[in-house]
Amino acid sequence: MVNQEPSIGIPLPSQPAPVSQDDATAIPGVSTQGGNAASPAGWFSDGTDPRLRYWDGTRWTDHFHEVAAPEPKAKRLVPVPALVWGGVGALVLGILLGSAVAGAGNNSVALKSQLSDAKGKISALQGSVDAAAAEKTVQDGRSAELDARSTALDAREAAIKGQEDTVAANTFAGDGVYVVGKDVQPGQYKSAGGSNCYWARLNAAGDDIIDNDLGSGPAVVTVQPSDGLLKVSGCAPFTKAG
Repeated sequence: MVNQEPSIGIPLPSQPAPVSQDDATAIPGVSTQGGNAASPAGWFSDGTDPRLRYWDGTRWTDHFHEVAAPEPKAKRLVPVPALVWGGVGALVLGILLGSAVAGAGNNSVALKSQLSDAKGKISALQGSVDAAAAEKTVQDGRSAELDARSTALDAREAAIKGQEDTVAANTFAGDGVYVVGKDVQPGQYKSAGGSNCYWARLNAAGDDIIDNDLGSGPAVVTVQPSDGLLKVSGCAPFTKAG
């Protein structure tokens, strides 16, 4: 016999009734006399699987088919007297309304408490903001004061430096030889002098003394534009006086 494979086009037969040990005739290939019964190919229950299994006429194959579950039967409603339903409805409605009112009251108290806490926190934060703003105002005032002081110090330092530069430009040491017009400008210079303070105005070659002096006290020398050199020794620094 040629084995037939199941085909989608083959209509499914009705599912056979459940099989027990005493009723094996519904299973293809099983006989109550112990022999093989000749059953046509088709979909059957093999008694071990809830699905249908394909019998090819001589043996079971490995092909299975799901069996659609029967639709559940609609439950029959048992009528309840309208009065009972009305009472139950009124009771349920009363419980719901009571719960809603109680819940609303509790929620209202909780919300008021939360609102009060929030206001307290806002007030505290506002206090912190006000304190920070006041501190900033103070710091801004201090910063402006420091800026003004810094500006004044800068101006004072600039003035002092200008004076120092002027003094430095018009001061020379009490020992040395200076070129007039380059190292020393014409003018009157004063010195605290010394025990042996000597100065001499010379020509440009340095071989002719125009004027000189040797003293033990303060010294004053007037350098002329026509002088070539100025020689000093043993004196305190000379500073231009005019």
